[in-house]
Amino acid sequence: NVMREIGYPGFDRHAQNQSHLLFELDVWVKKVNQGSESPSALLRAVSVWMLGHVVNDDLRIAEYIKAAGSRALGEQDYGLYLR
Repeated sequence: NVMREIGYPGFDRHAQNQSHLLFELDVWVKKVNQGSESPSALLRAVSVWMLGHVVNDDLRIAEYIKAAGSRALGEQDYGLYLR
């Protein structure tokens, strides 16, 4: 995990947020399967969460990575996965 490798101080909070999202998704999927929520409502909720996550959490992590003196292991290979 890149955050752990570079010693990102918000790692534990970030991991808790991810776990909470997985729990919420499980609840949403059950509601969709039971017919009490629509798939489009689930998609909207996930879209809103993703936007907030990227704007608030991921950009903060990116700024920390830029400012960090140490770099993540294997960072030089990231480009291989982005083609």
